[in-house]
Amino acid sequence: MVGPYKAQSAALGYCDAGSKTNDILERLRTRTTAIEACNRENRTSLYLPTPGVEEEPCPAPPLSPFIPDECTPCPEHATCTPDSVSCEHGSLLRPHPLLAFISLPSSNTLSPHSQLSPTTSAVVKFIALTLDGMPGLGSVALPPRCVEDPKRKRHIGVLGKAIEAVLGLERGKRLCAGEVSPVQDMEGGEAMRWGMHLDALREAMKAKTAVSCPRRRHSLPQGTNLRCSRSCKVLLRTLLVKPSSSWSHGVELLPEKTPRTSCLVSHWYLT
Repeated sequence: MVGPYKAQSAALGYCDAGSKTNDILERLRTRTTAIEACNRENRTSLYLPTPGVEEEPCPAPPLSPFIPDECTPCPEHATCTPDSVSCEHGSLLRPHPLLAFISLPSSNTLSPHSQLSPTTSAVVKFIALTLDGMPGLGSVALPPRCVEDPKRKRHIGVLGKAIEAVLGLERGKRLCAGEVSPVQDMEGGEAMRWGMHLDALREAMKAKTAVSCPRRRHSLPQGTNLRCSRSCKVLLRTLLVKPSSSWSHGVELLPEKTPRTSCLVSHWYLT
């Protein structure tokens, strides 16, 4: 009796994101209701409310009164199909705590088509054959989860503090200048009174954020003798490490690791 229940339950898979059901479960419920109706009314045909489907003989009532009626909830911060789960941007796919020893795809999607390591593949198949669909364990016994990317969280935290500092400075400037006239709520309220336009805030953050710029390299003729004084080296180091408020032109001499004798001159355009 456990075998048929397990097979039916495992086939339900994951629910739709933010829902407690999916298409497979709804079709199973519809069929179960139709079977109960045709046996209760002593009809010979099974009536299914599906267009284009031919009538079939009314099946006998199931031997077991227990019919699976739940799918496994889709993890938070994920989208699901009955047989796959994909984490949203900013979240990482991680195995169930009891399966922490396996690694899941870096693509943050687990499906029958995912490329898994031999160990992970063997574990996933074993769980599916032995535990998925068992009574009390759900259609997916040990589902994965989507956790927040710690690097992204750290970067957002740093960015948030920087934005807060910029807005605090702007507020201070307005207080000192006496530009604190009240603003009606319908016209923006406190946000308009103390805040900055999004474009202006974006430009202010760009000015404070290191810019990754393309590197230009020029190969000098063989035998060229380049010398740089101590003050020159200090200037170059200053330009490369401490960007100025205006556009600057930094130069660094790098030896080229090739058989021929030459030197690479790299230009950084800093803000």
